[in-house]
Amino acid sequence: MMIKDDDEDNNECLKIGKGKKNFETFDDVLPYIGDLGKYQWILITIFLPFGLAFMIVFFSQIFITAVPQKHWCKVNEFIDFNLTKEQRFKLVIPQGKYPFFDRCHYRKYNFPNISEKLEENYNFSKWETEEIIQCNQWEYDFNEIPYSSIGTELNWVCDQEYLVAAAQSIFYIGSICGNFLFGWISDRYGRKKGLLCCSATAFIASIGTANTHNFWSFALCRFFMGFAFDNIINIPLIIVLEYTATRKRSLIASLGVGFNLSIGVLILTWISYFSRNWRILAYINSVPLLVCFLLTFLMPESIRWYVSRGKFEEIKKRIRRISEVNGKNPEFRIID
Repeated sequence: MMIKDDDEDNNECLKIGKGKKNFETFDDVLPYIGDLGKYQWILITIFLPFGLAFMIVFFSQIFITAVPQKHWCKVNEFIDFNLTKEQRFKLVIPQGKYPFFDRCHYRKYNFPNISEKLEENYNFSKWETEEIIQCNQWEYDFNEIPYSSIGTELNWVCDQEYLVAAAQSIFYIGSICGNFLFGWISDRYGRKKGLLCCSATAFIASIGTANTHNFWSFALCRFFMGFAFDNIINIPLIIVLEYTATRKRSLIASLGVGFNLSIGVLILTWISYFSRNWRILAYINSVPLLVCFLLTFLMPESIRWYVSRGKFEEIKKRIRRISEVNGKNPEFRIID
């Protein structure tokens, strides 16, 4: 007598009577319990804030570190004179590379002689020297970018300009580490726990970003913010698609990500414009991340994770819940 292995037994159990459909995966069951009904639209609605959070995680550094292209040396000695910004610019800034003026050096003047002879009606050319000095302070044209950023606050320009790109690189290094860490957590403890850890890390990193005062503390916060990149949208998107009709998955994924991309960038742009301060912007950015952390408790666990862990009773409970919300009444054989 031949003994069937477990896989053969399972396949036999799935064959529900002669001529009946062979239910081999959860996708085969979805049409009978509702694959694009009320339950799926609730999940899609819950997913939308995660897409917005993804846009904030990805694009926020551009707004936080933005430096106006038009900047030049600030010479404090000229501030005391009754001169406009344009007049100071013409007097102090030599011609150079960036569209026709030097952003990193200024002309040296003999200021003691200037202060002694103010009656000369500010004829500064008499006290101009031939020496060119490297800047240690800068003025910025905030008509171009109408708010302060960490880049302008810490003067990441000239020989410090590379720090903006370095912070962005550290962000992507964090993304690589986050994919390994949260991927392992999601496989070991469940997709929801991985998503909770991801959104919590991003929220804390956003708050930390608002309280940084030098490059290394900022870079550390960006490293942990990078942990959330990819995962904060991939994990909930995978969960949503698992419970959705296979024929509609590509459409839902494309529209969901595309909609969030356009709306997220638009919202982030106006928040940056009205907040006028990069620290306030970082605090505001943390709000959607906190919302995502709370919404994770409303999301179902991944069906495929249940299958990988042999939690078949949980799968049955989930099928019954979907059927109830979608107003379906599947036959017992389908659930069983």
